Amino acid sequence: MVKLKLFVIFNLFVGLYFTQTTFSFEVTCKQPYCGGAEPTPEMVIEANTPKPYANFTLFFKNKKGKIDSAITNDKGIITIKLKKGSYQLFEGWKLKNSSPNNDPLKNFDTECLKKYWGKHISQIKICKGKILLSKENPNPQKIHFDLLCDYAMPCINSKFLPPMRE
Repeated sequence: MVKLKLFVIFNLFVGLYFTQTTFSFEVTCKQPYCGGAEPTPEMVIEANTPKPYANFTLFFKNKKGKIDSAITNDKGIITIKLKKGSYQLFEGWKLKNSSPNNDPLKNFDTECLKKYWGKHISQIKICKGKILLSKENPNPQKIHFDLLCDYAMPCINSKFLPPMRE
């Protein structure tokens, strides 16, 4: 009888620990006005308005280094099954150790890029099938980040900067 109770308790524990739960996240981004003629007020407002980060892959990396990925839909919603644990969210270029716009690495300061490769977009912690809120991440199911203009890519060598318009 004692063995049966231990068996049942063990199975419940294992079931709770290893169970995956499906989560959905809303992913938005802002693309700044990147040059050309002086922008109109409407263009500035449009550039500062968050838009769905549609049809892109995001990667969820746990503390053990295991990586899961999912693609956002047309509305910027990403749905993924995750187990209990802590996860960091990354764009693909950071995990592939490449440049933000897939230009050759010779155009960049690679020592500088190494710092960016480790910077995540967001961090979440899952416990008992729920995402825990934190001071740093009070709304973890809404993920937002800012895109960069080509001339503002991090770590780009100055000789590879695109020409500025006058």
